[in-house]
Amino acid sequence: MALDASATLAEFMVDGWPDEQRFSRLISALLDRLTEAAGRATVPVPPIAAYGEMVTVLWKQGKHAAAIRLEELWAALGRKRQFHLSCGWPLDMFTDARDALAVDKICSLHTHVLPKLGSDLSTAKDPRRMSLLWQLKANKVLQRVSRISRQTLGFYRDASAPGWIDLREAVDEVLSIYDQRLRDKNIAVIRKIRPNLRMFAPLGEVKYVLSKLVANAFDSSFQGSSIYLGAHKARHPLTGAQGIRISVADQGIGLTDALRAQVFSPFFAARRDINVGLGLWTVKDILDRRGGFIRCRSRVVEPSGTVMTAFLPVQPVTASSSATSSSTQTSAA
Repeated sequence: MALDASATLAEFMVDGWPDEQRFSRLISALLDRLTEAAGRATVPVPPIAAYGEMVTVLWKQGKHAAAIRLEELWAALGRKRQFHLSCGWPLDMFTDARDALAVDKICSLHTHVLPKLGSDLSTAKDPRRMSLLWQLKANKVLQRVSRISRQTLGFYRDASAPGWIDLREAVDEVLSIYDQRLRDKNIAVIRKIRPNLRMFAPLGEVKYVLSKLVANAFDSSFQGSSIYLGAHKARHPLTGAQGIRISVADQGIGLTDALRAQVFSPFFAARRDINVGLGLWTVKDILDRRGGFIRCRSRVVEPSGTVMTAFLPVQPVTASSSATSSSTQTSAA
């Protein structure tokens, strides 16, 4: 039996609040009809199962107290009638610290909380609450990572025509994507970007390069450390073309010579739990095509860390000069 959640709510809501008697009469009548349809079969488990989304409708309308009250009415009816109830609570509805009290109340009204992503709750004092809290934390992490992935991939796929780009504005936009992750890890970004740095290039490609350099430094950084991001005017060491040199440095453990030699290779990642190793390889490809280059310097002894230096020409260069200069600079790295 399929019932519209909003229409069913309208049957027992009075002035924005669930009426106990109306609710009991309506749901009991539905249970009676389903029991009769089931033939009153005698089985060890209740033959009726209900899945409710009315609480979700109320919560999304901002009627949080009414949603909790509806849960209480379901629980009270469950003590009188035999049925199994599953309530749908989308995790993205719990976004405020004040929702913690509601989470506690919701958990107390349920016998089980089924984790969507799975967790070991065998030692938890309150597995229902811990399961939901674990889901909430995991969901926020997934939302954040998903958002960052979509944005950086969107940069790479951006097919917009080249135009004049203010580097400082591009850096600000990229760092805003990583702002919460940097705060969570207490990582400070020290910016030293000279004014009036402009280049003629596709905005998506420039943002993609910046985002991957920042992401690489973030993944290599310790809690409470710093990332340096600097940029200034420069010339290509071989062609003399005017451009911008961007440096991003971390205070991580650094890379050995063997790892540094592979850092721009496809599918290479110093930490396999971070990514599949395509970011820097893709960055190098973009820079090569634009007549730029990227270099890597790293130390594994104190003070340890890694510095990525990218050169982007102010104006695009020809494909032949791009291939010559980039291959030379890659070898120099």
